[in-house]
Amino acid sequence: MTVPKSKRHKSRFEVFHNMQALQKELVKHLMQDFGITRIADLGEAQFLDLKFERVINLCAEIVGDIHRANAMYVSNMIEYEERRLYQDKAIGNCVVLKQELQSIIDIISGLNLNKYKTSIELIEKEIHLIKSWRKSDLRLKKKLQVLRYKLTESGHLVIKINPKTITRERRKLKKYRKMVNQGKISLIDVQNSFKSWLGTYDKLLSYWSKLNMIALYNNLFKER
Repeated sequence: MTVPKSKRHKSRFEVFHNMQALQKELVKHLMQDFGITRIADLGEAQFLDLKFERVINLCAEIVGDIHRANAMYVSNMIEYEERRLYQDKAIGNCVVLKQELQSIIDIISGLNLNKYKTSIELIEKEIHLIKSWRKSDLRLKKKLQVLRYKLTESGHLVIKINPKTITRERRKLKKYRKMVNQGKISLIDVQNSFKSWLGTYDKLLSYWSKLNMIALYNNLFKER
């Protein structure tokens, strides 16, 4: 049964939720020296202090990068690439964090391996979540590639249609002509498709581009 929208629990952004759980897990382990009592050996104690500080700093960097990436309202390819950079940095730091934990396990004996395993699983999950988030942005990239942006000297943003978008539509119309001849598609379907495309980019097309597209359509599909 579908739960009414008003009664649904607000879902958290899973990338942040998982990272929050990972931070809590690691801080708890750090406070317990990863499940062992305070080491008497000065060298091991200094090693752990350095590693603990490194782990905390990496967590802070990951959280900062995913927050900066999520805070961006992407409206052009420059902003898209900037957000992707933050996502890539977060993934890279997750990998380094995993390596730092592994080095502690390899050097210090007597650690609670079950706790370590839980932390590693959360890191791997975080990497997967960020990669999935990054992959979902590809749909946004395709939309942005349709347009071109130019900033004038006065600071005005000019938005134009990407010439490749017009080229693709011209090829599509020519392909439709063959499909109509073969009976694979109806003329009314072609008409609706072209009207939809023209309506979408009407304000972005120049006068001559629009005129040429209409002339091509009429040449291909006018009554013979």
